[in-house]
Amino acid sequence: RQTLIDFPLAFSSSMEEEEKLTDQQFKDWIKRHTIYGAFINDEMIGSVGFFKLDCSKERHRGVLFGMNVLPPYQRRGIGGELMNTIIRH
Repeated sequence: RQTLIDFPLAFSSSMEEEEKLTDQQFKDWIKRHTIYGAFINDEMIGSVGFFKLDCSKERHRGVLFGMNVLPPYQRRGIGGELMNTIIRH
């Protein structure tokens, strides 16, 4: 949640839109997407999301979204590690 507030341009939806989702809508959304987080001492300091396209001609393609690392942790290779994790996925 805090990431959406701090980095709204990293996401396609707004906080207002996210708050309108029911629990079931959120559960359905999360099942269709892969999200990885980077943590230090149980604090999430970065994240990245990914999903594959559904159309038959585009199933070989995917969309990366919500890539971010909190400013105090930037330029330490954390973003690169998140990207490597998505690529290995």
